[in-house]
Amino acid sequence: MFNRNKHEDTGLQTVIDAHIASMTDANDPEYPAKVDQLAKLYSLKEDTSKSKLSADTAAIVAGNLLGILTIVLAEKSSVITSVGKNFILKAR
Repeated sequence: MFNRNKHEDTGLQTVIDAHIASMTDANDPEYPAKVDQLAKLYSLKEDTSKSKLSADTAAIVAGNLLGILTIVLAEKSSVITSVGKNFILKAR
């Protein structure tokens, strides 16, 4: 549920793999430019891999907190009623 597959093959990863495969000769005059492009691709990958809080998760958390707050306020205002209900259920 909370753990995403860290090794998802995205289009960006495919481009990075192809770029690395094309970097075979370190004596190539274009090699420094390819290294710079590879660094830019990895920085793009880091930006896209950061997980963000989804709206669904925020709504679930807010609903849970609202439910807890409602229960706490109800317990604060009517302690005797809630204690009495517990005794009635145990008597059955």
